[in-house]
Amino acid sequence: MDGASKLRFGAHLGRFLRFADRLYLAVLDGTLDRRLWRGYERTLADTVAYPGFQTWWTTRKHWHTDEFCALIDRHIQTAKPKIYEGYN
Repeated sequence: MDGASKLRFGAHLGRFLRFADRLYLAVLDGTLDRRLWRGYERTLADTVAYPGFQTWWTTRKHWHTDEFCALIDRHIQTAKPKIYEGYN
């Protein structure tokens, strides 16, 4: 990616993950129904499987809550890139 593309990618991930962090805390404290969280978490799990995300995450995870960092790190450990495997 060129510099501008990296900046856009990072800005998008930053907003996406900030929102996800807030949602996850709401699930943990019981103010958000887990059924609503599940779809969002599946999107996160698919996204974190890719090396580009993982590189980005290592330099920015300190922006997020400890609870959310632990969730993302768990997903990274088990994630397998698959969302684009059907596209040719």
